[in-house]
Amino acid sequence: MCPLILILPDSYPLDYVSCGSPNENKIARILIAHGAIRTFLQNARVHRDTEIGTVPISNSSLRQSVSRSPTEYGRGSAASKSVEERPGSRESLDSGFRRNDGEKELTNSVNTPDYRARARPDDFGIVVGVEKYAEGLPLAEFADNDAKAFRAHLLALGVPARHIVYLSDEKAARSELVKNVERWLPKNVKPDSRVYFYFSGHGAPDSRTGDAYLVGFDGDPSDLADTAYPLSRLYAKLSRLKAHKVIALLDSCFSGAGGRSIIAEGTRPLVNKIKEGVIPQNGKLIVLTASKASQTSGVLKDKRHGTFTYYLLKGLNGKALNPQDHVTVDSLYSYLAPKVEDAAHLDSRDQDPQIEPPKAAQDLGVRLR
Repeated sequence: MCPLILILPDSYPLDYVSCGSPNENKIARILIAHGAIRTFLQNARVHRDTEIGTVPISNSSLRQSVSRSPTEYGRGSAASKSVEERPGSRESLDSGFRRNDGEKELTNSVNTPDYRARARPDDFGIVVGVEKYAEGLPLAEFADNDAKAFRAHLLALGVPARHIVYLSDEKAARSELVKNVERWLPKNVKPDSRVYFYFSGHGAPDSRTGDAYLVGFDGDPSDLADTAYPLSRLYAKLSRLKAHKVIALLDSCFSGAGGRSIIAEGTRPLVNKIKEGVIPQNGKLIVLTASKASQTSGVLKDKRHGTFTYYLLKGLNGKALNPQDHVTVDSLYSYLAPKVEDAAHLDSRDQDPQIEPPKAAQDLGVRLR
């Protein structure tokens, strides 16, 4: 299925989309849940999403593809607002898209951003998803899905594709983290930039010091100092960027007690001895982590995502809208934290997402969309 962004009247929730080759400049079929087709054709604009922009598809192709008459759909308002003006207004998209070849419906609508924010040409992002590891380490289930979906949301948040570094599995070695966090970002970010750092994969504690590390593809839990990336170093480097704001989101855990954490063979989980690193109090860096240091970060197998990431994406897709119809860091955390806690309780464990510095110590009204 070719990815589409539809900017259409508020009153026409989308029920079904499938399309032919974009080179043929056609859409095979569009069914609208309600509303007049004539009004829809006057107001809808359809684009094929690409990493370098959007390619318009003419309304004439829509007319050729719609087989039902306007009277079969009832009447609707001709008012039209863009996704950017009314984020999250089409709740029916939550049902996901269907394939036109009879394949199983894609039930995980969080993978597809339901919004399109204004372009932010000075923003940057590093997205890391490590599901498969070298050295025979266990899988970090669904970390690849997490990272792919978050990258799609960064694009929807207005971050240019050329400003996003995407690292997965064997490409997510420690050397790549060092290169991109410590050289690429400082070289390119500007004073008005917003920077996103996202990591989905294993964390690990040093069994001797208790220091917490992000484990890249080539990480070795018995030699973390030389093969993994310390959280304290990450926070220090991100805080020193000349960017206006830096937001780090970590779907990992660091106790060594399971979930998305590992520990050197023959050692015990450290639980309450983890040192996650001090976040400099300069008001620049905000960190959201999937759980407390003593807990494990789980997954939702039916959603094929980490629990933290699933509700993070769901919040961005409109569930975390505040009364002003925006998603801020505060509204996002306020939405996802209880959702993750509840999902973990149903799985007979504790998982409490954290935000640092604490909410009382900073302004979390940073608007994401």
